[in-house]
Amino acid sequence: MYKRMVSLALALSMCMGLMVPAFAAEEVDHGHPNNTSSLENFSVYYEMDGENVVERASFDNIDIVRTIRPDDTMLVETTENGVVETVVIDSNYALFRDLYLAQQTPMAYGKDLTGSQYIHQYLGSPGEMVSYGRDIRVCATVAELAKLFAKKMGWHTVEVVAEIAGFVFAAFSIDNEYYKVVVSTRTYQVLFAVDHSYYIHCYHDTIKYYNEGETKADKTETDYHQAIGG
Repeated sequence: MYKRMVSLALALSMCMGLMVPAFAAEEVDHGHPNNTSSLENFSVYYEMDGENVVERASFDNIDIVRTIRPDDTMLVETTENGVVETVVIDSNYALFRDLYLAQQTPMAYGKDLTGSQYIHQYLGSPGEMVSYGRDIRVCATVAELAKLFAKKMGWHTVEVVAEIAGFVFAAFSIDNEYYKVVVSTRTYQVLFAVDHSYYIHCYHDTIKYYNEGETKADKTETDYHQAIGG
């Protein structure tokens, strides 16, 4: 799955060029750190079950199985300490199918790829993900928060969900009085310019933190990342 990591950084440079600035009382551009490193034994892989794409992830003592169906719905099953929870949310079947197919195909291009050899196509923006402070505060670890977000963010891979959870967990460790967090996303498909074949998906996320009763965010963070490999 990570055979493409050599050129992931090259495509990421293009992602950075597409960032949309956000304005708030405090603005933080993370410069794309990898927060999955804070999780123990993080792993994720994709497989097919008939027409469905299945994403299997595990970290700390949590197992997550997310089944993405052709009708653009996702069945999420999380298991922690023997307790199983399930929920159905909206997703993007084509996105996860392309990720699965890319995982199966070794990259056929050399290491001399440059940013100009990629094309970014805007795919759309899923609905905003809203999480309230009362739910975030009961999560004692990044892993628990990632589990919560994995049941809300059907367009994002679990790897990216874990990164966003890391940002939010860190913010609440500094100021845990925020009333709610709103995550908005712009999703791009990255293609090779030489033949327009699929390479990866790129996400641009804006995370806004609101105090109770306020319509203007107290803090805004931006993050950009690719669906697999950071």
